[in-house]
Amino acid sequence: MEVKYGQVVVGAPGCGKTIYCKALLKYLIESTRNSIIVNLDPANDIAYEECTIDIRNLITVENVMERYKFGPNGALLYCMQHLLDNKDWLITELLKYTNHYIIFDCPGQSELYSTDNSLKNLLHYFSQQNYRV
Repeated sequence: MEVKYGQVVVGAPGCGKTIYCKALLKYLIESTRNSIIVNLDPANDIAYEECTIDIRNLITVENVMERYKFGPNGALLYCMQHLLDNKDWLITELLKYTNHYIIFDCPGQSELYSTDNSLKNLLHYFSQQNYRV
C-alpha cells in the first residue's frame, strides 16, 4: 500500500490555522507539489474554495445544534464522533487524491484534545491506512 503524507494543523480558536493552511497550499502548488486542504472543522462557517474535502458535507455543528438541541461544544464533540464513526467516508474522499500532500485544517476547541479521543482515534486510523501525518 502506498504511503501518503500530510500535516495536521491544530491551534487555539482564531490563531490563524486556516490562513496558514491556505498559505501552505499556495506555496506547495507554486512548488509544483499536488496538495489539498481537508477541513475537519464542522463549525467553520467560512467556506473557502481552497478546501477540497470538507466535513461540512457530512455533518455541521449548526445542524446538530438544531436537531439535538446541543450547545456549540457538545455539538462539536458529537460531530467529531460522527466523523470517526463514518471514517470510511473521509478515506473514500482522500483516495481520490492519492498523490497529493494533505493539509488537515482542524478545529481549535481544546475539548477535542483534552477530554475527547475522537480526533486522536481518527489520526490513529489514518496511520493504519498508511497516512503519515
